[in-house]
Amino acid sequence: MIIVQKLKERYPVNGSFYVTPSSSIANNIKTQRNNKIVEGKGVYIFTAKQNNQEKTMYIGKAGTIKTSGEWAVQNLFGRISNKNYQPVYKEFGLKKSVNRQKFFDKVFELEKADAIGVYWFVSWDANKFKELPGLAEALALQSYFDMYGRLPEWNNKF
Repeated sequence: MIIVQKLKERYPVNGSFYVTPSSSIANNIKTQRNNKIVEGKGVYIFTAKQNNQEKTMYIGKAGTIKTSGEWAVQNLFGRISNKNYQPVYKEFGLKKSVNRQKFFDKVFELEKADAIGVYWFVSWDANKFKELPGLAEALALQSYFDMYGRLPEWNNKF
């Protein structure tokens, strides 16, 4: 996972966990609450793991800066655990608005994934790091595009 390694080098405050068919994203996120994921703003990646092979499926950002310089509400914790509005849901026969756990359950069922990896990286911390999440996301997507000539499967546009 070259992109994950590059992001770890660039953003030293990071973490990861796996959601399996027998676990829930909610329980995994609760264990991350002691870490910077709660208030952090940055970039995150979802991967699908099958037969010890891991594939990047989505690259997203958490944190939007307003014209005033204030942050919109959502942080890494919120983005990783919230509802999703991606057209890819249509392929899975789901409604447009569905929580991540339901989506992940469909991924396990239809894609036969063994686990879904969740990697997160803090790019903005008022004290240490001051790289806007939009830039962090763009750099990660550019790196993916340079390697594969396309966006990850769950990213429908950029």
